[in-house]
Formats: sequence, C-alpha cells, structure tokens
Amino acid sequence: MTPDHNTSPAHSDIFDPSYHISQICTLIKDTHVKSGASGYVVGISGGIDSAVVAALITRAIGTKQIIGLFLPSPTTPKADYDDVDLLSTWLGISTQMFSLEPVLAGYQGILAGDEKARGNLTSRVRMNILYLYANENRLLVSGTSNKTEWYTGYFTKYGDNAADIQPIIHLFKDEVYALAEYLQIPSVFIEKDPSAGLYEGQTDEADLQMTYTVLDRAFRSLEKHNWVAQNDEEVQALKLYNAASHKRTFPPHISFTNRPLSSS
Repeated sequence: MTPDHNTSPAHSDIFDPSYHISQICTLIKDTHVKSGASGYVVGISGGIDSAVVAALITRAIGTKQIIGLFLPSPTTPKADYDDVDLLSTWLGISTQMFSLEPVLAGYQGILAGDEKARGNLTSRVRMNILYLYANENRLLVSGTSNKTEWYTGYFTKYGDNAADIQPIIHLFKDEVYALAEYLQIPSVFIEKDPSAGLYEGQTDEADLQMTYTVLDRAFRSLEKHNWVAQNDEEVQALKLYNAASHKRTFPPHISFTNRPLSSS
C-alpha cells in the first residue's frame, strides 16, 4: 500500500497547533506535579508519535525531567537507531538503549511461528521494561498512542496502550503530523513510513489496509454522523472500530453494585 501522509488536518475546523500544545503541556505539568514523580519515561521508537510526545514533555517540564528508552528488537530497522540518536540530540534529552533480544530469546521454547503473536509479545515486553525503569526511578510512563490508533485498535492490549498519561490520544494522526511540523521536529520523522517495527518490512498502513489519511477522514465523518457509515471507506473503518471495542473497554465483569447483600 502506498503511504499517504497528509500533514494538514483534513477537516473543516481550523486546527490550531499552539492551542493544543498549550493544553497538552498543561496536562503534562499537572499530572507530573500531582503524582509527585520525578518526571517521565518515554519509549522512543524513531517514529513520529514518540518524537512528538518527547518534544511536548520537554517543552512542558524541561529536559532533565524526561528519560527516553530505546528498546530495539531483532526486527527493529537499522535507520531507527540513527533517528533515535538524532531526536535525543535535537531535544537535548538523555536516552538509554536496552536490546530486547536476550529477553525475547527466553520465550523461544514456547513461541510458535505466529508473527502477530510475536509482535504483541515484543510490545508487552517493552512496556514491562518501561514500567520497571519507571518504578526504579520514580517516573511516570508516558504513552504515545494517537486517536486513529485508538479507534482502530492498532495497539497491543497491555502493551503500548499501557501508560500513566496519554498526551496525544485525542489527536488524529494528521493532527500529530501538524504538531510535528509546528514543533519543527526533524523532517526524517515526518517523512518516514509509520511502523511499529514488530516484524520485517512491517508498516502501519499495510497492516490496517487503509491509509491514515483515509482513516482520519472516515472517523471524522463517523463521529459527525453518529457512527453511521456514509460510504465504503467508512464501513471499513467502522469494522475496525467495532472489532477493537474490547481493547478500549474494561474487561467484562459483574457490576460491583449488583452483589446481593448477605442476610444477617
């Protein structure tokens, strides 16, 4: 699938990057203060979302209160190593690298050949390490999910959706690109194909079988029309949304308020 990265939000409302940056920075600062934590740890991947989140945290509370963790797996593209170094230098933040290879190797005896299952495992191992590092250093884990991913379920349950704060989860993918341009994030992050790097040659849009531009347009229309699809692309987007509903809700359970009172 040919990538289609439209970096200008394609909707009638005027998107004001400065307003959204102000709101997000306030959220980051307030969460930081109320938690009593020393700062944030962010999983830096070499992608646009983590680059924008790291830039926003740096803008909100400074370079000393953020640590980047780069957690490459055996399938991480080599270019990501250079891009992570570039981002760390550009932001002036400390970033540490820990290879997932020895951890993942410990699962080889029980892993089958399912590529998706291995990818989900990689995502969950990354989050385990992020929380381990956060716990040891009194930090909060910042998520990097955007609204398009949230709607489509393009994240790993208990993996990259786990976080103490989600600064950009209310923004569609094209709005994330708009923030990146406004923040003057290095162009390599804006121009590269979005990918989780969970297996060789993986790209987000190939997995989703729809481009982010089409998905953003479809979801905006679905929101406007009370989630009633108006065309084929919205039908497909709605299928993704409905199929991922279990990822966005609390696991099925008996209501705590429906337990009968014990007789005396």
